[in-house]
Amino acid sequence: MLAANRAVAEFLARRLPNLAFLRRHPAPSGKQLNDAKKLIAASGLNLIVETAGTIQVS
Repeated sequence: MLAANRAVAEFLARRLPNLAFLRRHPAPSGKQLNDAKKLIAASGLNLIVETAGTIQVS
């Protein structure tokens, strides 16, 4: 879903540069990541939160 959102945003930015804008979310804090890790662990799953890449593959 994020890839689709990004593709649409980039398309609009190219086609309507004076009207379109891109919004970027700030990176999650360490506390938010650790809270998510604990919540997911309670479901028996493992989330590795060291980098964006480890989150994606875990």
